[in-house]
Amino acid sequence: MEKDYIRLSQYGYVYQLKTDCLAHFTFQVKACRDVDVGLFNEDSDAPFVYQLILGGWGNSRSVLRAGPASHYYQKYNILDCNSYRRFWISWRNDVVAVGRGVSFNNDMLLSITGQKPNQVRYIGISSGQVLSEWKIPHKQPPLHCFQQSGWKLSSGLQDTNMTVNITWSVTADNLGQCALTCTRRSSCMSFVYNNMKKTCQGHGLNFSDIAEGQGHRHSGSHYYIKP
Repeated sequence: MEKDYIRLSQYGYVYQLKTDCLAHFTFQVKACRDVDVGLFNEDSDAPFVYQLILGGWGNSRSVLRAGPASHYYQKYNILDCNSYRRFWISWRNDVVAVGRGVSFNNDMLLSITGQKPNQVRYIGISSGQVLSEWKIPHKQPPLHCFQQSGWKLSSGLQDTNMTVNITWSVTADNLGQCALTCTRRSSCMSFVYNNMKKTCQGHGLNFSDIAEGQGHRHSGSHYYIKP
């Protein structure tokens, strides 16, 4: 039975399906065993494309799976019940790799090839019934791999805030989360994201210039519209 994963798309972690794109995800976790990271093609209940289990089998073994293919790493106590451990996972073309630390491609533990990792768009995390604490970076994945749901920055409207027809506002850790929020609201036609204050506001209209939106210059605020 498929595990219940916490999907990180709600925090803006949505990746492009792009050949030659090196995408990666870093995290810290504190748990006694059974840390699970799933890489998915769909943001739904569909099965994972890849599965990483850290500290399985009583914190004695880890595994990276892709369908019937499995690669194991035999090491006791890779996780710690009382302190955070740092890990990374990356994928590019036909290679998925996993390692320890804050810098991806250093201290690699596991890798698997030939399974088309550019199918990965979404990430889910889980520890089953085991108590765990996670630290996920409050920043978007690499820009060249990051899907902003088709939105684009309006030319000449960087560092600009609009004031007309604001229909909602939320806090957002990154641009992708802001774009996803707007996409899910049928009335949202454009938005302003402030990357300094981590705020996002949606508008029910598209504005061609600063005068039309009754805007003003505001450091860190950028106006986005559909292409």
